[in-house]
Amino acid sequence: MQVESVRLLVLSPAEHTDIASLDFCSPLEQEGYAIHSVQTAAQYIPAIGSINPDLALLPITAESESLLNKIVDIDSHPPVLLFGAENQSELAGKMMVAGAEEYFLGCGQDPDEQGDATLLKHLVERTIASHRSLSELKTQSNVLKSKIDYMAQDQRAAFDVQQKLLPEPQRFGDISFSYQLVPRSGMSGDSVNCFELSDGRLLFYLADVAGHGILGGVIATALTLTAKTLADPEFDSSTQSSSDLLVWFNRAMLELKLERHVAMFLGVISVDRSQLEYSSAAHFPGTILCQENHCLYLELGGLPLGVCEAEYEARQVELSRIFELVLFSDGVLEILPKDSLENREKHLISLVESGARSVTEISDVFRLKALSDVPDDIAVLTIRRETNSKDLEPHE
Repeated sequence: MQVESVRLLVLSPAEHTDIASLDFCSPLEQEGYAIHSVQTAAQYIPAIGSINPDLALLPITAESESLLNKIVDIDSHPPVLLFGAENQSELAGKMMVAGAEEYFLGCGQDPDEQGDATLLKHLVERTIASHRSLSELKTQSNVLKSKIDYMAQDQRAAFDVQQKLLPEPQRFGDISFSYQLVPRSGMSGDSVNCFELSDGRLLFYLADVAGHGILGGVIATALTLTAKTLADPEFDSSTQSSSDLLVWFNRAMLELKLERHVAMFLGVISVDRSQLEYSSAAHFPGTILCQENHCLYLELGGLPLGVCEAEYEARQVELSRIFELVLFSDGVLEILPKDSLENREKHLISLVESGARSVTEISDVFRLKALSDVPDDIAVLTIRRETNSKDLEPHE
């Protein structure tokens, strides 16, 4: 610290000669500090505005106690160092509570003879340095807060865009599609979709992007936009199996070069034949199929999307007149009681077997609408064929 550029403002009232303000400041002045002195409290506040001192020095008096309250009310006020006699420790303590940073007791004696000059200079340096560090920290904090606020605004805008691009819960003949997404923060890294292919089959998927945050949400949104190509009437889907469609998605993710892999369960329902064909790209937990009062996991392996060129397996299963397909992203496992992974999987299928098969019922069981802080994105998707569906509610 270059003391020549450091400004000290001292209150040195003429009526309190016992405080020996000038003697107190003498070693500081000899050290090279720029000393500015005023004799009345009325002059002190205006002097702070004009001099902009690095340190305010006040004698320990009742008048200074009142003045201190006015100083600490000033925005970006200087730190305050108190000085007084050794018998003034009680008042010094009160003024410290009121906002002073430091105090020095020993005025009325010769600082040099008593060896207090070094202590005094140390107190001045430490008080100024501490105040500057705190000011810098506050400035950095304000800058960080502004950046966080700006990012939060961006996240809200991105979330709004993502929500507008999501499909609406809807019905395809007597088959209903519904879902609920609970994002961990801002945008959701989970993605769902359901639409008719050009050959009349019904395609649906649940995708889970690895990781959290904005990038996961961007990739999930990219999946939604990419899927629009498959929904285009000009896309020839007649020869495409569920595994072929997963290969198509995988290549689309590889072309984006986003360095994030995506787990996906993809199903294709041939309504006229009442058949489900499905494939999986490392999706977990397994999709639950319920029909004829029996529920089972449709589990399949396969590499996640976006890792490398890969082939996928396709399986078929006959569908009853009434069926329910329930899909979860792995985020739901994080809100279950902490148990083994196997037991948490059993808990999910037990929940569905007991009758919670609509998004509304599952949401109520897990209280998804009340969750404000989740460790991972959560997605619930249901595909159902029954006479009266309870799932056709707006997504949230």
